[in-house]
Amino acid sequence: MIVSASYRSDIPAFYGPWFRRRLAAGYALVRNPYGGPDSRVDLRSGAVDGYIFWSRNLATFGDALAEVAGQGTPFVVQMTITGYPRALESAVVAPERAVAQLRRIAETYGPRAAVWRYDPIVATSLTPPDWHRGNFVALARQLEGVVDEVVVSWATIYRKTERNMAAAAEAHGFQVHIGPMRSPSRGAVRLKSADPRQAPSIRFNYMSSEEDWRDFRAAIRLTREIFRQPALAQYAGEEIAPGVDAQSDEALDNFVRDNVESAYHPCGTCRMGPAEEVTSVVDPECRVIGTHGLRVVDSSIFPEITNGNLNGPSIMVGEKAADMILERPPLPASNLEPWMHPEWQTAQR
Repeated sequence: MIVSASYRSDIPAFYGPWFRRRLAAGYALVRNPYGGPDSRVDLRSGAVDGYIFWSRNLATFGDALAEVAGQGTPFVVQMTITGYPRALESAVVAPERAVAQLRRIAETYGPRAAVWRYDPIVATSLTPPDWHRGNFVALARQLEGVVDEVVVSWATIYRKTERNMAAAAEAHGFQVHIGPMRSPSRGAVRLKSADPRQAPSIRFNYMSSEEDWRDFRAAIRLTREIFRQPALAQYAGEEIAPGVDAQSDEALDNFVRDNVESAYHPCGTCRMGPAEEVTSVVDPECRVIGTHGLRVVDSSIFPEITNGNLNGPSIMVGEKAADMILERPPLPASNLEPWMHPEWQTAQR
Protein backbone atom coordinates (compact mmCIF):
# COMPACT_ATOMS: atom_id res chain seq x y z
CA MET A 1 0.00 0.00 0.00
CA ILE A 2 1.25 3.47 -0.93
CA VAL A 3 -0.05 6.31 1.25
CA SER A 4 -0.57 9.69 -0.42
CA ALA A 5 -0.40 12.58 2.06
CA SER A 6 -2.24 14.36 0.66
CA TYR A 7 -4.24 15.83 -2.20
CA ARG A 8 -6.76 17.38 0.18
CA SER A 9 -4.42 19.49 2.28
CA ASP A 10 -0.73 20.30 2.66
CA ILE A 11 -0.05 17.91 5.53
CA PRO A 12 3.73 18.61 5.71
CA ALA A 13 3.12 22.36 5.95
CA PHE A 14 0.16 22.45 8.34
CA TYR A 15 -0.37 19.06 9.99
CA GLY A 16 3.07 17.72 10.73
CA PRO A 17 2.42 17.14 14.48
CA TRP A 18 -0.84 15.35 13.63
CA PHE A 19 0.95 13.08 11.16
CA ARG A 20 3.61 12.18 13.72
CA ARG A 21 0.93 11.31 16.28
CA ARG A 22 -0.85 9.10 13.77
CA LEU A 23 2.45 7.49 12.80
CA ALA A 24 3.11 6.68 16.46
CA ALA A 25 -0.42 5.31 16.88
CA GLY A 26 -0.02 3.15 13.77
CA TYR A 27 -3.17 4.26 11.99
CA ALA A 28 -5.15 7.24 10.72
CA LEU A 29 -8.84 7.77 10.11
CA VAL A 30 -9.73 9.34 6.77
CA ARG A 31 -13.08 11.04 6.35
CA ASN A 32 -15.15 10.23 3.28
CA PRO A 33 -15.95 13.61 1.64
CA TYR A 34 -19.07 12.10 0.05
CA GLY A 35 -20.51 10.72 3.28
CA GLY A 36 -20.38 7.34 4.89
CA PRO A 37 -18.09 5.97 7.57
CA ASP A 38 -14.46 6.97 8.02
CA SER A 39 -11.78 4.72 6.57
CA ARG A 40 -9.02 3.36 8.78
CA VAL A 41 -5.57 3.45 7.18
CA ASP A 42 -2.93 1.14 8.67
CA LEU A 43 0.33 3.11 9.08
CA ARG A 44 2.45 0.38 10.64
CA SER A 45 5.79 -0.10 8.89
CA GLY A 46 4.89 -3.55 7.60
CA ALA A 47 1.62 -2.34 6.09
CA VAL A 48 2.94 0.67 4.17
CA ASP A 49 5.13 0.17 1.08
CA GLY A 50 5.84 3.87 0.70
CA TYR A 51 4.63 7.43 1.18
CA ILE A 52 4.12 10.29 -1.25
CA PHE A 53 4.15 13.68 0.42
CA TRP A 54 2.79 16.72 -1.45
CA SER A 55 3.78 20.12 -0.15
CA ARG A 56 4.77 23.72 -0.71
CA ASN A 57 6.57 24.16 2.60
CA LEU A 58 8.64 21.49 4.37
CA ALA A 59 10.13 23.80 7.00
CA THR A 60 8.61 21.99 10.00
CA PHE A 61 8.32 18.46 8.57
CA GLY A 62 11.91 17.30 8.95
CA ASP A 63 11.32 15.28 12.12
CA ALA A 64 8.36 13.49 10.55
CA LEU A 65 10.45 12.47 7.53
CA ALA A 66 13.20 11.25 9.82
CA GLU A 67 10.67 9.05 11.67
CA VAL A 68 9.37 7.60 8.39
CA ALA A 69 12.92 6.89 7.27
CA GLY A 70 13.66 5.37 10.67
CA GLN A 71 10.89 2.83 10.06
CA GLY A 72 12.62 1.81 6.85
CA THR A 73 9.70 3.00 4.73
CA PRO A 74 10.65 4.72 1.44
CA PHE A 75 9.05 8.02 0.51
CA VAL A 76 8.96 10.67 -2.19
CA VAL A 77 8.41 14.38 -1.60
CA GLN A 78 6.61 16.15 -4.44
CA MET A 79 7.30 19.83 -3.84
CA THR A 80 5.53 22.56 -5.79
CA ILE A 81 7.83 25.50 -6.55
CA THR A 82 6.47 28.00 -9.05
CA GLY A 83 7.81 31.38 -7.94
CA TYR A 84 4.59 33.13 -8.94
CA PRO A 85 4.14 36.84 -8.11
CA ARG A 86 2.76 37.54 -4.64
CA ALA A 87 -0.46 38.83 -6.19
CA LEU A 88 -1.19 35.23 -7.23
CA GLU A 89 0.47 33.34 -4.38
CA SER A 90 0.47 35.46 -1.25
CA ALA A 91 0.82 32.73 1.36
CA VAL A 92 3.55 30.42 0.08
CA VAL A 93 7.22 30.47 0.97
CA ALA A 94 9.64 32.34 -1.27
CA PRO A 95 11.07 30.14 -4.06
CA GLU A 96 14.59 30.48 -2.67
CA ARG A 97 13.47 28.95 0.63
CA ALA A 98 11.52 26.21 -1.12
CA VAL A 99 14.55 25.33 -3.25
CA ALA A 100 16.72 25.16 -0.13
CA GLN A 101 14.20 22.84 1.54
CA LEU A 102 14.10 20.49 -1.44
CA ARG A 103 17.89 20.52 -1.61
CA ARG A 104 18.08 19.38 2.00
CA ILE A 105 15.72 16.50 1.22
CA ALA A 106 17.92 15.39 -1.70
CA GLU A 107 21.11 15.72 0.34
CA THR A 108 19.66 13.78 3.28
CA TYR A 109 17.68 11.04 1.53
CA GLY A 110 19.01 11.04 -2.03
CA PRO A 111 17.74 12.70 -5.24
CA ARG A 112 15.10 10.01 -5.85
CA ALA A 113 13.28 11.24 -2.74
CA ALA A 114 12.83 14.73 -4.21
CA VAL A 115 10.53 15.67 -7.10
CA TRP A 116 9.98 19.23 -8.30
CA ARG A 117 6.51 20.20 -9.47
CA TYR A 118 6.07 23.27 -11.65
CA ASP A 119 2.32 23.27 -11.59
CA PRO A 120 -0.28 24.36 -12.15
CA ILE A 121 0.82 26.64 -14.98
CA VAL A 122 -1.52 29.61 -15.02
CA ALA A 123 -1.33 32.12 -17.88
CA THR A 124 -2.32 35.59 -16.69
CA SER A 125 -1.41 39.19 -17.38
CA LEU A 126 1.26 38.80 -14.69
CA THR A 127 2.47 35.42 -15.93
CA PRO A 128 2.34 35.30 -19.74
CA PRO A 129 4.13 32.50 -21.65
CA ASP A 130 7.41 34.42 -21.94
CA TRP A 131 7.41 34.97 -18.17
CA HIS A 132 6.91 31.24 -17.58
CA ARG A 133 9.78 30.36 -19.89
CA GLY A 134 12.20 32.66 -18.09
CA ASN A 135 10.91 31.72 -14.63
CA PHE A 136 11.13 27.99 -15.33
CA VAL A 137 14.70 28.29 -16.60
CA ALA A 138 15.73 30.29 -13.51
CA LEU A 139 14.23 27.73 -11.12
CA ALA A 140 15.69 24.82 -13.09
CA ARG A 141 19.15 26.31 -12.75
CA GLN A 142 18.71 26.60 -8.99
CA LEU A 143 17.56 22.96 -8.81
CA GLU A 144 20.29 21.58 -11.07
CA GLY A 145 21.84 18.61 -9.32
CA VAL A 146 19.06 18.56 -6.72
CA VAL A 147 16.31 16.70 -8.59
CA ASP A 148 16.23 14.50 -11.66
CA GLU A 149 12.50 14.84 -12.28
CA VAL A 150 10.06 17.69 -12.77
CA VAL A 151 6.28 17.45 -13.16
CA VAL A 152 4.66 20.11 -15.36
CA SER A 153 0.95 20.60 -15.92
CA TRP A 154 -1.46 23.34 -16.95
CA ALA A 155 -4.23 24.49 -14.66
CA THR A 156 -7.57 22.87 -15.40
CA ILE A 157 -10.35 25.27 -14.55
CA TYR A 158 -13.40 23.17 -13.72
CA ARG A 159 -16.89 24.60 -14.04
CA LYS A 160 -17.36 24.86 -10.29
CA THR A 161 -13.98 26.59 -9.93
CA GLU A 162 -14.86 29.01 -12.70
CA ARG A 163 -18.15 29.87 -11.00
CA ASN A 164 -16.44 30.38 -7.64
CA MET A 165 -13.73 32.57 -9.17
CA ALA A 166 -16.33 34.67 -10.96
CA ALA A 167 -18.27 35.10 -7.71
CA ALA A 168 -15.11 36.04 -5.84
CA ALA A 169 -14.28 38.68 -8.43
CA GLU A 170 -17.61 40.37 -7.69
CA ALA A 171 -17.06 40.37 -3.92
CA HIS A 172 -15.20 42.89 -1.83
CA GLY A 173 -12.37 42.40 0.62
CA PHE A 174 -9.90 44.36 2.66
CA GLN A 175 -6.39 43.90 3.93
CA VAL A 176 -3.89 45.54 6.24
CA HIS A 177 -0.19 45.96 5.60
CA ILE A 178 1.90 45.82 8.77
CA GLY A 179 5.34 47.38 9.02
CA PRO A 180 7.28 48.15 12.20
CA MET A 181 8.56 51.70 11.95
CA ARG A 182 11.14 51.63 14.74
CA SER A 183 12.87 48.32 14.19
CA PRO A 184 16.08 47.90 16.20
CA SER A 185 17.49 45.44 13.64
CA ARG A 186 20.55 46.79 11.87
CA GLY A 187 22.40 45.63 8.78
CA ALA A 188 25.67 46.69 7.22
CA VAL A 189 27.40 47.56 3.95
CA ARG A 190 31.07 46.58 4.00
CA LEU A 191 33.92 46.52 1.52
CA LYS A 192 35.19 43.11 0.49
CA SER A 193 38.54 44.40 -0.71
CA ALA A 194 40.44 47.49 -1.84
CA ASP A 195 39.33 46.83 -5.43
CA PRO A 196 36.62 49.41 -6.25
CA ARG A 197 35.30 47.12 -9.00
CA GLN A 198 34.33 44.39 -6.53
CA ALA A 199 30.77 44.59 -5.27
CA PRO A 200 30.45 45.31 -1.55
CA SER A 201 28.95 42.98 1.02
CA ILE A 202 25.36 44.05 1.72
CA ARG A 203 23.49 42.49 4.63
CA PHE A 204 20.07 43.82 5.53
CA ASN A 205 19.78 41.63 8.63
CA TYR A 206 15.99 41.87 8.75
CA MET A 207 14.13 40.46 11.77
CA SER A 208 17.34 39.99 13.75
CA SER A 209 15.84 41.52 16.89
CA GLU A 210 13.28 39.76 19.07
CA GLU A 211 11.47 43.11 19.31
CA ASP A 212 10.58 42.85 15.61
CA TRP A 213 8.86 39.51 16.18
CA ARG A 214 6.94 40.87 19.18
CA ASP A 215 5.81 43.90 17.16
CA PHE A 216 4.53 41.76 14.29
CA ARG A 217 2.61 39.44 16.60
CA ALA A 218 1.03 42.38 18.44
CA ALA A 219 0.14 44.11 15.16
CA ILE A 220 -1.53 40.98 13.72
CA ARG A 221 -3.60 40.49 16.85
CA LEU A 222 -4.58 44.15 17.00
CA THR A 223 -5.61 44.01 13.33
CA ARG A 224 -7.84 41.03 14.03
CA GLU A 225 -9.47 42.95 16.88
CA ILE A 226 -10.15 45.88 14.56
CA PHE A 227 -11.73 43.61 11.95
CA ARG A 228 -14.03 42.13 14.61
CA GLN A 229 -15.59 45.50 15.41
CA PRO A 230 -19.34 45.91 14.71
CA ALA A 231 -18.71 48.60 12.11
CA LEU A 232 -16.94 46.03 9.91
CA ALA A 233 -19.23 43.09 10.62
CA GLN A 234 -21.19 43.36 7.37
CA TYR A 235 -17.96 43.33 5.36
CA ALA A 236 -15.89 40.79 7.27
CA GLY A 237 -15.60 37.32 5.78
CA GLU A 238 -13.27 34.42 6.44
CA GLU A 239 -9.72 35.37 7.36
CA ILE A 240 -7.48 34.39 4.45
CA ALA A 241 -4.08 34.96 6.01
CA PRO A 242 -2.60 34.11 8.44
CA GLY A 243 -5.85 32.13 8.92
CA VAL A 244 -7.93 31.47 12.00
CA ASP A 245 -5.80 28.47 12.99
CA ALA A 246 -2.71 30.67 13.43
CA GLN A 247 -3.19 31.85 17.01
CA SER A 248 -0.08 30.89 18.97
CA ASP A 249 3.14 32.89 18.96
CA GLU A 250 4.82 30.05 17.06
CA ALA A 251 2.13 29.96 14.37
CA LEU A 252 2.27 33.72 13.86
CA ASP A 253 6.09 33.64 13.77
CA ASN A 254 5.95 30.95 11.08
CA PHE A 255 3.56 33.07 9.02
CA VAL A 256 5.78 36.14 9.36
CA ARG A 257 8.89 34.12 8.53
CA ASP A 258 7.31 32.82 5.32
CA ASN A 259 5.70 36.08 4.16
CA VAL A 260 7.63 39.09 5.48
CA GLU A 261 8.97 41.34 2.74
CA SER A 262 11.08 44.44 2.51
CA ALA A 263 9.46 47.81 1.84
CA TYR A 264 12.65 48.77 -0.02
CA HIS A 265 13.49 51.73 2.20
CA PRO A 266 17.03 51.03 3.47
CA CYS A 267 18.97 53.99 4.81
CA GLY A 268 21.67 55.07 7.23
CA THR A 269 24.81 53.39 5.87
CA CYS A 270 26.71 56.71 5.78
CA ARG A 271 25.36 58.32 8.91
CA MET A 272 25.86 62.01 9.57
CA GLY A 273 27.56 63.02 12.80
CA PRO A 274 30.51 64.79 14.42
CA ALA A 275 33.89 63.96 12.87
CA GLU A 276 35.24 62.72 16.19
CA GLU A 277 32.58 59.95 16.43
CA VAL A 278 33.82 56.67 14.99
CA THR A 279 30.40 55.83 13.51
CA SER A 280 30.15 59.08 11.54
CA VAL A 281 30.74 58.91 7.78
CA VAL A 282 29.75 62.45 6.74
CA ASP A 283 29.92 65.70 8.69
CA PRO A 284 26.96 68.06 9.19
CA GLU A 285 27.55 69.47 5.68
CA CYS A 286 27.40 66.03 4.02
CA ARG A 287 31.18 65.95 3.40
CA VAL A 288 32.76 62.51 3.66
CA ILE A 289 35.09 62.62 6.67
CA GLY A 290 38.76 62.12 5.77
CA THR A 291 38.37 63.03 2.08
CA HIS A 292 38.26 66.20 -0.01
CA GLY A 293 35.70 67.18 -2.60
CA LEU A 294 33.32 64.32 -1.87
CA ARG A 295 29.83 64.53 -0.41
CA VAL A 296 27.01 62.07 0.07
CA VAL A 297 23.53 63.52 -0.37
CA ASP A 298 20.79 60.93 0.02
CA SER A 299 18.99 58.89 2.66
CA SER A 300 22.14 56.94 3.51
CA ILE A 301 23.27 59.88 5.71
CA PHE A 302 20.30 59.55 8.08
CA PRO A 303 21.61 58.82 11.57
CA GLU A 304 18.26 57.23 12.46
CA ILE A 305 15.53 55.53 10.44
CA THR A 306 12.70 57.95 9.80
CA ASN A 307 9.23 57.03 11.01
CA GLY A 308 7.78 56.99 7.52
CA ASN A 309 8.76 56.79 3.87
CA LEU A 310 12.13 58.15 2.81
CA ASN A 311 10.96 60.26 -0.12
CA GLY A 312 10.11 63.48 1.74
CA PRO A 313 13.20 63.52 4.01
CA SER A 314 15.44 62.70 1.04
CA ILE A 315 14.09 65.68 -0.90
CA MET A 316 14.73 67.86 2.15
CA VAL A 317 18.33 66.59 2.38
CA GLY A 318 18.88 67.32 -1.31
CA GLU A 319 17.57 70.88 -1.04
CA LYS A 320 19.56 71.57 2.13
CA ALA A 321 22.78 70.15 0.67
CA ALA A 322 22.29 72.14 -2.54
CA ASP A 323 22.23 75.34 -0.49
CA MET A 324 25.42 74.28 1.29
CA ILE A 325 27.24 73.47 -1.97
CA LEU A 326 26.14 76.78 -3.49
CA GLU A 327 27.13 78.53 -0.25
CA ARG A 328 23.72 80.06 0.19
CA PRO A 329 22.89 81.41 3.64
CA PRO A 330 20.88 78.92 5.68
CA LEU A 331 17.23 79.49 6.39
CA PRO A 332 16.30 80.67 9.89
CA ALA A 333 16.41 77.89 12.42
CA SER A 334 13.06 76.39 13.34
CA ASN A 335 13.67 73.57 15.75
CA LEU A 336 10.09 72.59 16.45
CA GLU A 337 9.54 69.54 18.63
CA PRO A 338 7.15 67.05 16.96
CA TRP A 339 4.42 65.67 19.21
CA MET A 340 4.75 62.02 20.15
CA HIS A 341 2.37 60.04 22.30
CA PRO A 342 4.11 59.55 25.65
CA GLU A 343 3.03 55.88 25.73
CA TRP A 344 3.63 55.03 22.07
CA GLN A 345 5.66 51.95 23.00
CA THR A 346 2.81 50.32 24.92
CA ALA A 347 -0.44 52.05 23.92
CA GLN A 348 -2.40 50.01 21.35
CA ARG A 349 -5.49 52.21 21.16
